[in-house]
Amino acid sequence: MSDNFLHLNGVPVPLSGVKEFVDNNNLTKIEVALQSAPVKEVGIDGMQVDDVIEVTKQIITSFNTKFPCRENACVITKLDEAQLWLHKRKLDREKRGVEGKNEK
Repeated sequence: MSDNFLHLNGVPVPLSGVKEFVDNNNLTKIEVALQSAPVKEVGIDGMQVDDVIEVTKQIITSFNTKFPCRENACVITKLDEAQLWLHKRKLDREKRGVEGKNEK
């Protein structure tokens, strides 16, 4: 995950601090800058989809700590699954030599 480009309630928060922020604040707004193009072409200028899923997972995990329920647990499981498929996609793209490029 990158360390920038996430603002919670208007406060810049490193991705590693999302759960702590959510646990200690009333989260009402999230601002995200998404990566505009492959990192190899433009450098890091936003969050990857993987980062957005991780932030969402941290938020739901925080909610589930306070208000545990089967539905929250299922959401967390599905977000884990989404991360797994994205990782598989990345490995496949690396194997084909197109990771980090605007190519199929």
